[in-house]
Amino acid sequence: MVRTQFGLTTLIIFIAMIVTAAIAAGVIIYTTQTLQQRALQVGAQARERVSTGVEVTRVWGYQYDLQAKRLDINVQAISAIMPVMRLMSGSKPIGFERISYILTTQYGDLLAYKVGTEVPTAVYGILQGGNYLIYGFLYNGNVNVISVNSSDQKTCSAINDYNGSYIIATKTVVNGTVVGCSISLNESAISSPLRDVDVLNLLSEMKAAGIDSPFAVIGLFASQISPYIQEGDVYEILLYIGKYLTPNTRYTLQIIPQDGYIFTIDGRIPTVLTNVLEDVWAG
Repeated sequence: MVRTQFGLTTLIIFIAMIVTAAIAAGVIIYTTQTLQQRALQVGAQARERVSTGVEVTRVWGYQYDLQAKRLDINVQAISAIMPVMRLMSGSKPIGFERISYILTTQYGDLLAYKVGTEVPTAVYGILQGGNYLIYGFLYNGNVNVISVNSSDQKTCSAINDYNGSYIIATKTVVNGTVVGCSISLNESAISSPLRDVDVLNLLSEMKAAGIDSPFAVIGLFASQISPYIQEGDVYEILLYIGKYLTPNTRYTLQIIPQDGYIFTIDGRIPTVLTNVLEDVWAG
């Protein structure tokens, strides 16, 4: 009788061990599959991030006189730079509003450029017959916005009342408190093609109106008028610096697509500047 009970107990323990092992094996298999799925998802996201982005073929610099508002070889300094960029091979289209540009120098200067969400910070245009045809502000997913109104008090407090050749800016003040502002393109900015110095003057007026780090997105070869850079497109990004980078100044420009590959340029302003439009980096 004791032997029978002992044998039955052993059998129960044995069966319990088998069941436990089976459950453990199932947990291991499930965990392995889950980890494998997560690894595949992370790998796919990493591949997409690496393959999404832009590449720069060249960076130009303008000798633009910030006071006289003209291109002048005697300035002997760069006050606006213009990377020429296209999509990386295999990259999907990227909206310009999802790209940031960070410019730093060896002297500690830092300028950040991005399409604005409260007030316009960029204009959009295309190269046409050697001149630039400006369509409007690049704003809220559009490339032809002429006027923007904002009620953001912090943003509007920085805006100056301004009436220029290309830009008109006003802010609304009630009982000493800024409650809104408006930034518009003048008819002269969009009625006919502009020269490069005119575009620089437009950006200079945006700066004078209180817009930090204004820039222009110019299509050299654009498949269509679009707020996206697409396969085969080549764009110039004209970044208005608003101060002078003198010869031999080292600078770093980072082009940062959201959820994409960061393209970094380490350049130096040439020792001798012989043209109003200078080659300041070549890929």
